[in-house]
Amino acid sequence: MEPHNDRRIAYSNADCFDMMMIYGECRQNSRIAAMEYALRYPNRRHPSNGYIHRLAGKLQRTGNFHGKESGARLRPGRQTPPELIEVVRESVTRTPHTSTRKIARHQQITQKVAHVILKKHLGWRPWKRHTTQRLFPRDFEQRRDFCEDIIERVSKNASVPTI
Repeated sequence: MEPHNDRRIAYSNADCFDMMMIYGECRQNSRIAAMEYALRYPNRRHPSNGYIHRLAGKLQRTGNFHGKESGARLRPGRQTPPELIEVVRESVTRTPHTSTRKIARHQQITQKVAHVILKKHLGWRPWKRHTTQRLFPRDFEQRRDFCEDIIERVSKNASVPTI
């Protein structure tokens, strides 16, 4: 059998199982696991270390190698603990320019959970600031309207962090 590199063809469950077994043997080091997999199975398609890392994350999150999250993981009515919501609120209030990745890393949650907490539970919109190179006279009115809108929102909602 000749190895091929067509990324569109999914790995079989057996291949994924072998990858995860080697990943565990290599103490969850995906780079070493990818090299070890290539050594043990020279006639198979060789995954990248990134693929092995993503596969391990998917297996941990969903409980399976392929497809959507299993029904056992998506329980209807599952609630986010209020303590976690409060911790994320304090984290963003303390450091407003932080990213969802940093929040997730510090709170040991996924980036998606951090994003959902910010949007759904706190009503905030995570964004990344982009600086403008140059301002034009036509920008003044839009900026003034934006500032007035923000001031109005803050006065209506006490949970919006003030700068």
